[in-house]
Amino acid sequence: MHRLRVLVPVSFSPQSDMALKLARLMASQFNVMITCLYVIEKPGFITGMVMSGEMEKKIRREAEVQLSTRVNKIIPDSDKVSFELIISSGKTYRKILEKASELNVNMIIMGKSDSTDLKKQFLGSNATRVIAKSPIPVLTVHEVKATANKYIVLPLDLTTAVSVKIAKALEIAELLGARMTVCTFLGHSETRFKQAFQERLDLIEKIFAENNIQCKTQVIETENVISGEIIRFAKSVKADSIFMMIREESDLTGMFIGSTAYEVIRKSDIPVISVTPNIQTNLYTYKALSGLVKNPLVMKDAEDSLIHN
Repeated sequence: MHRLRVLVPVSFSPQSDMALKLARLMASQFNVMITCLYVIEKPGFITGMVMSGEMEKKIRREAEVQLSTRVNKIIPDSDKVSFELIISSGKTYRKILEKASELNVNMIIMGKSDSTDLKKQFLGSNATRVIAKSPIPVLTVHEVKATANKYIVLPLDLTTAVSVKIAKALEIAELLGARMTVCTFLGHSETRFKQAFQERLDLIEKIFAENNIQCKTQVIETENVISGEIIRFAKSVKADSIFMMIREESDLTGMFIGSTAYEVIRKSDIPVISVTPNIQTNLYTYKALSGLVKNPLVMKDAEDSLIHN
């Protein structure tokens, strides 16, 4: 397997420590280069007026010491893990995206927090923006397990076009050497479609097998909130991570993720890999799949602009 490169934004917080610990775990299982990025938030206009160049240098020197100390504490020399430290300044989410593109990383790993009242995980604006805008997968983590991304649960809405999503899942599974369980959810009023959906899942399983990726499938009948069911199912099969497909950014804030994906990312104790298929998928893989994975309700996959490029 070729070397992977992951970017870990470090903020000297427990959640960023958790992201770094997951990166370290991945490095113990894969050939991984870890890039640790600390971003000094660029001051606003008024603040910038009173901040001298010497003060900026002092902040950078202190950040260098803290970053080196923090990373070396989590990744000791005895691990023989390859990593680099980068300090930059600007808007945090923009610098994360810029560095990810500049360094051609395979994945961004970010931690998420606990709120102090109900102990429910929440995403900050930087994480939300990175997930919504990133052209590469973003892995959010709250807890670190003994294995990293070797077993992935992929929930799919089979009433929509899925060829491009499967193409991305194939890329990720091959990249991580992972096995997958593809699941879909039906309300009790939709049970008449169960056979049609199972046939579509059987075809998806065959496609994974033809690409030498171990895959199982399951139709789950439920009337519960889908985000909660996805988390429950992933826990029940002891998955290492959940693979969520994010819809393309479509609102003016640039933070649109989609309610189901957002809730899974926010609430799951299991790490979540987020991707935006239409901007992250190998075109040739998609073209090879187009037309093969049909919607059982209309017997064809929806037209996608990628196929015309």
